[in-house]
Amino acid sequence: MCGIFTAIYKKGKNLDINSCLESLEKLKKRGPDWSFYKKKEKIFFGQTVLSMSGKKKIDINSHYSKSKRYFILFNGEIYNYKHLKNKYCSYISDQCSDTEVLVNLFDKLPTDKILNEIDGMYAFLLYDSYRNKITFSRDVQGEKSLYFYEDKEKILISSDSSSFLHRNCEVKINNISLQNYFNSRHYLQLRETSFQKVKNILPGETIEIDLKNFKKKIKKKNLFSLIKEKSYFENKKSNIEELSNHLENLLIKNLKQMSPIKRKYCSILSGGIDSTLISKILDKHSNPEFFLTINHLGKDKISNQVNKFKKYFKKKIKIIDVDLNEYYKKLKLSLKVFSSPVASHDFPGKLILSEEAKKNGCKAIFGGDGADELFGGYKTYANPIKNYKTNTSQYSRYIRSNIKLSKKKNNIFKEKLKNFWNKCLSAYSFLEKEERYRQAMMLIDTSLQLSSVGLRGNDMMFMNNSIESRSVFLRKDIINFALNLPIENKIDLNGKKKFQNKVILKKIFLKYFPKKFIFEKQGFSGFPNETIKFLGKPENFYIRNIFKSNGTINDFNDLDYETKWKILNLEHFYREFSSELT
Repeated sequence: MCGIFTAIYKKGKNLDINSCLESLEKLKKRGPDWSFYKKKEKIFFGQTVLSMSGKKKIDINSHYSKSKRYFILFNGEIYNYKHLKNKYCSYISDQCSDTEVLVNLFDKLPTDKILNEIDGMYAFLLYDSYRNKITFSRDVQGEKSLYFYEDKEKILISSDSSSFLHRNCEVKINNISLQNYFNSRHYLQLRETSFQKVKNILPGETIEIDLKNFKKKIKKKNLFSLIKEKSYFENKKSNIEELSNHLENLLIKNLKQMSPIKRKYCSILSGGIDSTLISKILDKHSNPEFFLTINHLGKDKISNQVNKFKKYFKKKIKIIDVDLNEYYKKLKLSLKVFSSPVASHDFPGKLILSEEAKKNGCKAIFGGDGADELFGGYKTYANPIKNYKTNTSQYSRYIRSNIKLSKKKNNIFKEKLKNFWNKCLSAYSFLEKEERYRQAMMLIDTSLQLSSVGLRGNDMMFMNNSIESRSVFLRKDIINFALNLPIENKIDLNGKKKFQNKVILKKIFLKYFPKKFIFEKQGFSGFPNETIKFLGKPENFYIRNIFKSNGTINDFNDLDYETKWKILNLEHFYREFSSELT
């Protein structure tokens, strides 16, 4: 992984090189191995590099295609780059990186075909010197973040929104976006961010800018295109044994391919189904340095059980004990790194895990992200259905709230969620009503909740310590398999409580571990609400000045657990950023 930054100054305005270098400097943690920048008239291109493939040396030439027509800034990993090299670019050295293969593909293929061919996680920016256009794109599953800023003088594109938080940008708090936080379980940032004029490039978007007139063309890919009626009914013919064997083989094949070469890496082992299964396969078929577990003292029921797994692994399992003080310390840092209220209470834990990985010389860490959404891991998917038209997933439904941060009526967020939900229902139009509904819940959570919360947290928190996060569940063939998997292989409504969800993954899990090691899913991780200890009395909160009704603060003790955390999260954010935002 890396950090990319580009500034495009418009007509009549000279390139501010000092401001650009200041923005690039903020990305150094994302790419500590080396960095470079180049100027072309009123355009600045900059990248910091974390070398994960190819030679470990400074080589800006690998960012140019052979024809010199194309120049690329690239953040991510193309796991099938060697196959693509042999298929399209055999003239490139065998010691090449995925960046070098990717930029040379543009000499050979149109952009749409390239995006269909590559398998991996990415955010890239491409300069076409012949057509004088810039194209930037983000992976469809949303593993790699990309942010966009524009005012009258300039356009900025970056891996990290903190690149825009300086004197040269017109940045103000976006209370409408923060309002959306109270209308969803986690902080779902779709297009809008916590700052006005700072926008998210959405998963699967490819945007082209004509540098003559700065007009934009937007193309969108989404996961819906992977859902095929034919594939679904082919899977319907197979039994659970056949399907679980196929999935297990996919996991083994992909994890072998994803394991870094000549770079150290580790894996998260939480004691849950996903990360423990992935760690076991890595332990058997690859060579991780160790496994990491985070244990929030007195809070984590599953982490306390991790010692029971030790005899099943060749490599060491390291358990990191975390108390309230350490959690709070990392929460404050998480806010700085994320430049926003954190999207989830598990962000501090991700920082702690990445610190430990870095301390031991690792450059990548494996996790189980995506398994819950793709394979039916959340309890909400098995709940009784009362209304077949409205999304009731706890993770992507619209939540009514009396908390108001803006006087303006904002129905845009509600309408976006509603429209996306209808598209998810349409994607499974060939299914019977009940299965269609449950599959649509998983699809909307995969498309919105996963990319906006979990994956964005991975990208920001792990990369703050120069650690690349990898999840095998987000490989193209595994996503494809999951989206076309009949519901009975994901959810068993008649099964015992511990076996209702993630049916197929638990089937594979039991090939490696005894049944007693399947634990009930854990809720809130960390000590989010306990951090009120460091904030004082709610009636003295800074955000009293932000809320349009102070009744919420006065009645704080009567609020539910989730709403309390949202208020605390927002208060932490304002206290950390108040000096920068005034």
